[in-house]
Amino acid sequence: MEFHQDDLPRSPAQWEKAQRNLEAQTIPALGKLNSASEIKRPQFLLLRALWDVKLQHEFKRRDWLDEKCIAEAISFLHDKHPDWKIYLESFTQEIKLEQRPFSSLGAFTLVKYSQLEVETTEAENSSANAVVSAVKTRSMTVAENATPSKAPPNCSKFLNAEHEDGGGGDDDDDDDEDDKDSFQNVNDESYLSPWSAAKKSEQKVLYPPTEDEQIVNAALLNFLTVVVIAQPHACLRWCLARKQLKFACHDEEYGAAEYEARTDGYLRGQNHSTAYAIVEVKPYLRADKPHTRWQETAQMAAWIREDPSPHEGKFQ
Repeated sequence: MEFHQDDLPRSPAQWEKAQRNLEAQTIPALGKLNSASEIKRPQFLLLRALWDVKLQHEFKRRDWLDEKCIAEAISFLHDKHPDWKIYLESFTQEIKLEQRPFSSLGAFTLVKYSQLEVETTEAENSSANAVVSAVKTRSMTVAENATPSKAPPNCSKFLNAEHEDGGGGDDDDDDDEDDKDSFQNVNDESYLSPWSAAKKSEQKVLYPPTEDEQIVNAALLNFLTVVVIAQPHACLRWCLARKQLKFACHDEEYGAAEYEARTDGYLRGQNHSTAYAIVEVKPYLRADKPHTRWQETAQMAAWIREDPSPHEGKFQ
């Protein structure tokens, strides 16, 4: 599917321009609605969502969490969860999926195994559409000389860095500008940058689609679960169940309209099914795939529509 800038409006003005040629002006006017996974552009636009896209280096933890909570989380992982350090160190080691016995990383052994499985791509998954030839850049040269399962020597430093500073950028920058990124220099410690896992021209080559999105889902939920169950005060748990969310609204002229959205998992309370966080995974990189974000928008709209639940107050 070809990507257009107005497929993900970032401001009210962009949204106004994007929906200008739509025949329907409200969700019910569309008639029968598609499920979130089958959502079309008109339905997405009429959800009136804006995507304020930020690059990885612009993400600031304090915008989401209190500084005290961040400090407590860091202290817990480094001081009270000894397997966390072993897990971080594993990224500087050559661990292979097929080796037996598989390296023991304590509580993170299955997590690591699942993550390596995500990186394993069968030949049939590498089609002309999935893997393309790219212009060879400095970072590509480094990638060719690197073992896929072995990260650069500074990986622990990279994983622990906050990357709070640095200038802004746009994820639509061309490859020439991207290649100027100092983090991509072959003389730097890592060919991974705080902007992205890989340059746009390299993503389909270095990260072809995984065989099945359930492999990705298992890797993510295994990681999140291990971190949560080790915390003695955690009152929530990650669940693999596909949470069903329903969006429903009514228009006096067109009547009722509704659609269904199912997540790939969610964060729930110990004794009830309220969702405190939802999961949506894909077996491929999200770059230039607006439909994935349309689907996520539909899920969020349905989730918001169901909040608050009858028995609880609002939560963020």
